[in-house]
Amino acid sequence: MPNPVTLGSATIPVAPPAPILAPQPAPPQLGLFEGAIANVGNPGVVAPVPTQVGFAGGPTASGVIIDPSPPLIAPLNDTAPWPAATNHVFVAPGSPRITLMQQSQPVRLTISGSFENLHAFIMFRQSFPSAERTISFIHQPLVLAASRIPGAAEVQRRLLNDQEHLQSIAPLPRARISHFRGSVKDRCASAVAMMFNIHSSPAEIARTVEKQLNNYTYIFAKGPNAASFSGPAMRTRPYRNPAIIMVIRGLYFSPGISSFANRHKALFPRVHANDGTINLAAPKAMVALVATGLYAALNEWRTGEFKSADFAATTYLDVYNGHIAAMEHIETHRNDAFNVMMTDAYHQVITGAPSAASSTTEIATIDLDTLEG
Repeated sequence: MPNPVTLGSATIPVAPPAPILAPQPAPPQLGLFEGAIANVGNPGVVAPVPTQVGFAGGPTASGVIIDPSPPLIAPLNDTAPWPAATNHVFVAPGSPRITLMQQSQPVRLTISGSFENLHAFIMFRQSFPSAERTISFIHQPLVLAASRIPGAAEVQRRLLNDQEHLQSIAPLPRARISHFRGSVKDRCASAVAMMFNIHSSPAEIARTVEKQLNNYTYIFAKGPNAASFSGPAMRTRPYRNPAIIMVIRGLYFSPGISSFANRHKALFPRVHANDGTINLAAPKAMVALVATGLYAALNEWRTGEFKSADFAATTYLDVYNGHIAAMEHIETHRNDAFNVMMTDAYHQVITGAPSAASSTTEIATIDLDTLEG
C-alpha cells in the first residue's frame, strides 16, 4: 500500500466539515444506472468554502466507496423452482462457461444491459475492484439491468437468491472491467506519444519520461496557460495536466449528447459555491484512473524503447490508490482547494480553459514521491 501523502513543508489548516442535511430527491430523467442509486444530498454551505455534494451509494465528500451499495430489492429467499427462461445455456455439457448469444432473451439482455451500469461503477466508484470483491461489485449492475428489462423480473429474483447462478454469469461482465480500463490505457498511450516527445532518440525519450514520472510531474498543469503542453509544471495545480484533460474529454465527453458523461450526468459530484451556483466536478475515480493510465503509458517508454505491459491491477493498483489518497488528502486538509481542483478539471474538459476560481485558489506543493507502487 502507498505511504501517506504529505504536503511538503506547508502548514495547511483543516477546514471544518460541512453539516450534512437531509437527502433531497434525485433529479428527474436519470439514466439506467443513476436513476436507481442517485439521491442527491444538499450539504449546507460554510462560507467562503464551497461544499461538495455527494450521492447516496456513490462518490461522496468523504472518499470513494469501494464496496457497492446493497441490492435495491431485498432477497426473497424463494425456494420455488426457477423458470426455464432464467437458466443458463452452457457452451458444452459439463462446462462452466457460457456465451452471451446462447442465453435466453431476458438473461442475454440482463447481462448486456449490465455493461453500461458496470462502466459507470468503474468511472464513479472504483476502477480497480479487488479480486475478492469482484462478485459483489458486479452484482448490483446486473440487478439494476434486470430491474429495467421487461420480462426479466424472474432473472432479477434469481440473481438476488441464487449465488451459483450469479457466479456463472459473472465472468461475462467481469471481462468488461479490463476492457473499460484498457480503453483508458490505449487513449493515454496516444496522448503520451503526442504530448511527451516520444519521437526522438532512446536516450532523449528516457530523459523525457523520467522527468515526467519524477514527482508525478505529468499530473500537473503546465504554464503559462491551461492548454500548454510544455513549460514548467505548476505544482500548485495538480490533476490538470492537458493530457489528463484531453483523455477525459475524448473518452467520456465525446460525441456530445450521446456521450458517456451526458448519459450519466447525474452522477457527477456537485459543488455548491457560496454565490449560490452549483458546479459539476470531475469524479475522483475517473481522474485517478486516467492519471494511472498515463503513468502506465509513460512507464512503457522508461528505458527509451517501448516495452508493452498489461494494465493490470497487480501492477498498477498501488499507483491508482496513491492518486486516490492524494486527492483525499487534499480534500481533507484543503476542502476549498479540492473543490476548485475538481470543478476546474471538469470546466477545462468542457471549455478547454481554466475556471476563474482556479487562478485564485492554489494548493501547497504536493510530495507525491511516495505514491509509486
